[in-house]
Amino acid sequence: MGWLYTHRSKEALIAERLAPTSSFTRDRTVLAHHLVGNELWTVVQWKMKVAQFVEGNAIGDAITFINLDLLDGNQGYWGYKAIPEEMGPYYYGCPLHFLDMATYGIDPAWREALRRRHDDTAA
Repeated sequence: MGWLYTHRSKEALIAERLAPTSSFTRDRTVLAHHLVGNELWTVVQWKMKVAQFVEGNAIGDAITFINLDLLDGNQGYWGYKAIPEEMGPYYYGCPLHFLDMATYGIDPAWREALRRRHDDTAA
């Protein structure tokens, strides 16, 4: 996915990315978030309104995953690029407790690298 520049301020962009949203297929809620520089880490929950939209889900299923929004300012606008965990974001600012909260789209290699990075910085 590419970049989407839509806001005049970083704060407004972050507020939108954290706000609950609803669509025909699902309701979206951010359960937790953490900002590290221009990395906005979130634990996102989708409450599904349509069956079979994500890997055989039923209506009412909750799908919870880790997402990274890379934030960037360009020519007076702020934008983001969304990278879910399942795409292996190659960034490691995610809080470790997010791993226990997310049960969908798990990337074991990324999680292990994240744990190693946290161990290295704690030592």
